[in-house]
Amino acid sequence: MLDLTVKVININFPENHPILERCRPLYEYSWFIQRIKDCQKAGRNRDEAIVQAIKDCLEAGMMADFWRNMDRRR
Repeated sequence: MLDLTVKVININFPENHPILERCRPLYEYSWFIQRIKDCQKAGRNRDEAIVQAIKDCLEAGMMADFWRNMDRRR
């Protein structure tokens, strides 16, 4: 039997959580997710919102390594 205590941290953007300030990859991921939510609120469907958020990330230079690796997997 194993008993665990887990700390859950809300990294929703723009919570200004110290971990987002210290960890650029988490900040960028949080920004990406918020961008999807914003696009959906503006009336885009989920797929359109994701595509737009990816474009926005690329323009802002966010998650560059991740997107580069995704391109290689295709």
